Amino acid sequence: MNEPSSSRSKPIFLSETQFSEDWCKRRHVPSCSPFVMLKEREIGIHLTRRAYKSYLGNRDFYSTIPLKRNFVGFEPSNRYSFLGWSPDGKYAVAMHCGMKALRIYKYLGVERGLDAAPEDFLQKSLELVSEMTLPYEGHFKQDGLYFTSDSRHFVIVCIAALRGNEAGYNLDRVYSHNESLPLSALSIDDYTFLSYALKDGQISGVYQLLADRVSLTHGANVCGRYLMITSHHQQVIHVVQIASDTGSLVPLRIIGYTIHDDDAMYLYGDLHDSYLRTDVMSGFKQRLNSFLFKRAKTENKVADFLRGSVYRDSLRMDRVGLFEDFYLMIRMLPMHMIINSNEIANRDPNLLPCFFVIMDWRNAEILEVYENYDTAFMALYEEAPESLVFPMSDVCWPGASQFRSVALQCVNRYRKRIRSQSDVRRRVINQLPMPSLHANKVSLQSPYLDPSIFQIEDRFQMKMLCGKTQVEYQDYKEIKIGSKRTKRLFHRLPFDGLVEPIGRQVSLLFHPTDPLCIAIDRQRPNPTCIVYIPKHSDLHSDDSLSCEETPKSTEPESSETSSQFESQVSLTSK
Repeated sequence: MNEPSSSRSKPIFLSETQFSEDWCKRRHVPSCSPFVMLKEREIGIHLTRRAYKSYLGNRDFYSTIPLKRNFVGFEPSNRYSFLGWSPDGKYAVAMHCGMKALRIYKYLGVERGLDAAPEDFLQKSLELVSEMTLPYEGHFKQDGLYFTSDSRHFVIVCIAALRGNEAGYNLDRVYSHNESLPLSALSIDDYTFLSYALKDGQISGVYQLLADRVSLTHGANVCGRYLMITSHHQQVIHVVQIASDTGSLVPLRIIGYTIHDDDAMYLYGDLHDSYLRTDVMSGFKQRLNSFLFKRAKTENKVADFLRGSVYRDSLRMDRVGLFEDFYLMIRMLPMHMIINSNEIANRDPNLLPCFFVIMDWRNAEILEVYENYDTAFMALYEEAPESLVFPMSDVCWPGASQFRSVALQCVNRYRKRIRSQSDVRRRVINQLPMPSLHANKVSLQSPYLDPSIFQIEDRFQMKMLCGKTQVEYQDYKEIKIGSKRTKRLFHRLPFDGLVEPIGRQVSLLFHPTDPLCIAIDRQRPNPTCIVYIPKHSDLHSDDSLSCEETPKSTEPESSETSSQFESQVSLTSK
């Protein structure tokens, strides 16, 4: 049998002439010019495909301005690093590397520094409003920054080491009741929550938790003008209101060993024992057991309820999330899984037990308890994933609404790859409640992270679904973002300026409204950052604002295009 000839002709659909470089360049690509996009929107019909085309608003026009220019923004001598933008994008907060001073900058606009040298860009785009030093002992925490939804005040956390006998602390002060966690490898500190006004930088309110331990990523959050703080050591949830006029911190509800202000008077008025030695059930556990007993009696499962009493007594609060302003999602774990440092380090989230409590903090009423990874809990997530991922729904709108379809697509991919539906529910539900990285969630409302406009890498998009804009430097040398309009690469965000970063994670702080992004490695002793901005020609040229590697559109443009754009550009903000 003759050998097949190597010179056999290729099929027509693989011919070099069909997919040659010239053919790719001649292939029609939708125009990225704002003039053409405005004309198509006003006409309502695409000139090539004759299909109806509409635009939601000004967010669609961000696909005409790529972030092509990047440079090192802060010099090491400044020793200040960005913490985050305010939700309206008018202010920025930076912290000194010594963690004892803050600066508030007023954002003047990215166009102020387009013509400036790289070392002068931030000086022209930002104006120093005030500089504050820490009035207490201790230091600020980088993850403990929370803005109010109206961008008038922000709360930052100060941590100081426990002063011990100098402050008169004793055993009854550290272990105030029988729900307090026993000794563990985790430290106990003094926490001070400070409220600042963004306009003048004055301290507006103070709220302190002494001899305690608070998780700033999974135990504290601001939703609207309500601040939620979870005391992991004392097992108490504090709900504090940030006054809209003065910014003072007003305590509204304390949920834990007691719920109402007069509970202690009725429970311990005739008891001579301390809270630590008494066997009286806490207020939160009493409401939890009452809810479960009523449900068990309705379902005729009282025996199962009684058998689980020992397990419920060992449960402690591990993660707490605040969403929709008034609702708490509390995840509870056995006490040995919280206090054991080895189990914390080697904790597998897919093996954690399921015990979630949904509570209305206004009246301390428990609405639902989920003890299994069942379909009812999964339906709650699929009904409103944006409310659980973005509890600041009014701040992140309209960016948060775009993530619902992306989150559901991610769940559908899990269902196709994993045969067991219980494993799918476990993988999705174990992420709740999401970490409350407030600066990252403000960055997620940027149009450049809108999945309906741009195509984002899957790994980075999975982090966005968890409310994070932090990436591992070893895994990401750059982030590529493509345009869904042109189906081509839009821009790259390289990390070349962060030479040999000390920290593992690089934080990406996108401006919520303007074409500006800052990448920071905060763990360096002399913090540096990379600034990503558009080129000057992309914002001020009369030609087409083409995307990267995208040829100019061959569609004819009339001489009235520029005047039409000037008259209709105000419509893009509608």
